[in-house]
Amino acid sequence: MDTPFAPESVARPMHESVHDDQEDRFALSDEVQIRSLFRRMIEQRSLMDAALPGSGPALLTTVLAIDESNERLILDASPDPAIERLALAQPSLQFATRIDRVDVRFLAGPLSRISWDNLPAYAAPMPGTVRYLQRREFFRINTPLGHQVLCQIVAPATENHPAHDLRARVNDISAGGLSLIVPPGEEATLVAGTRFAACRLMLPDTAPVLLGLRVRRLFRIGHRSGLARSCAGCEFVNLSAAAQTAIQRYMMRLERERIARERDRI
Repeated sequence: MDTPFAPESVARPMHESVHDDQEDRFALSDEVQIRSLFRRMIEQRSLMDAALPGSGPALLTTVLAIDESNERLILDASPDPAIERLALAQPSLQFATRIDRVDVRFLAGPLSRISWDNLPAYAAPMPGTVRYLQRREFFRINTPLGHQVLCQIVAPATENHPAHDLRARVNDISAGGLSLIVPPGEEATLVAGTRFAACRLMLPDTAPVLLGLRVRRLFRIGHRSGLARSCAGCEFVNLSAAAQTAIQRYMMRLERERIARERDRI
């Protein structure tokens, strides 16, 4: 499964449009480079997500193989029949993942259901373009354990759960998104593809920062206790100029503190 969202989620996440003109300079169209990226995905077992119509869960999958003879990708099938029906009905899907701490996005489709190594799988035509988004503005930095940063989310009511507030610790943050440690019992709330409005990011020494979040991917990270923790990689949605400034100032402060610590060690 994917490594942590910091900077390994996702992630700007988070990832709205593969046709974004600002991302054209990050597009790879060389066949050798594209196949090399997909081989690395296979080696790292990178978890990918693809948003589906509606507000329900996204399709979560991995690249199982490259079918060279038929010019197609082989993807792991979803165990959820409802998600599978939606995914197979789409002319194309936008996939997002991370390789070596860099966001990767591509369009592929339509998907077809096949059997691969005697197991259910999906086949998708090999994409001709992949966006490999290694950008300084989305550099991620871990939040210190000494002064935890929390994010308050208003979770709407669902069929099985009433509306409620949850507070999750921020594991890392960037100008484009953050990852959250999933609180116990909230795995069904922080589901890939879910959007949350009016979230409150509690940065130190400043008023709460209001923003929207969209969960892009779920992954697990190790802990000193030896137990893995679930994380939700999220992208910012409708981030205001004031919120962006507050986040950038906080990141600059963390970077200055990191540099100062390193100088003290010399």
